[in-house]
Amino acid sequence: MIQEIVKLFPLATLILVEKDEIHTSFIPLIWKDSKLLGHIDVHNPMSKLLQKQKAVKVIFHGPENYISPGHFTSPEFPTYNYMKVEVNTEAVEMNKDELRTSIIEMTELLDHQFPDNLKGKEERMEKTMDYIYGFQLKVIDYTGRFKMSQDKPKAHFLKAIEVLQKEEVKRHEEILGYFTNFQTKKNH
Repeated sequence: MIQEIVKLFPLATLILVEKDEIHTSFIPLIWKDSKLLGHIDVHNPMSKLLQKQKAVKVIFHGPENYISPGHFTSPEFPTYNYMKVEVNTEAVEMNKDELRTSIIEMTELLDHQFPDNLKGKEERMEKTMDYIYGFQLKVIDYTGRFKMSQDKPKAHFLKAIEVLQKEEVKRHEEILGYFTNFQTKKNH
């Protein structure tokens, strides 16, 4: 289940601590064997930190939503259901061949619309390799945190899942509406 959440929700929050400062970045990662593979623009300050700091906390965010007592016929308290995965890792730099392979694998995993996907040493990919810092995060340990009304009766659990599905779609439509309005105003 843990790796399925990572596969379905690959955009992770990377957390690094340097001295007394906490740094975060949001990067898609793929889980391969006992490593998380990713890359970042070399100009992103996180790339320098990944080269210096070894310990990296990674959080994957699965589906989540508020569950109102109004959804149930029995008296319930409001709650919030979620799926999160926390992974403690150790950062290691990739060489160019590993980076190229991970970019191809990530594209195959995430992009089903790309006609032929990436195929090895393409000129356009080779030109960008100097601007990308590739890294592996060796998985030390991981924890899944799931609060999905699993401790409730089956009817309650199924209703919570139904609410989660409907509200997720509704929230996506709402936020995309904000972006559409923003873009429309920006272009006028």
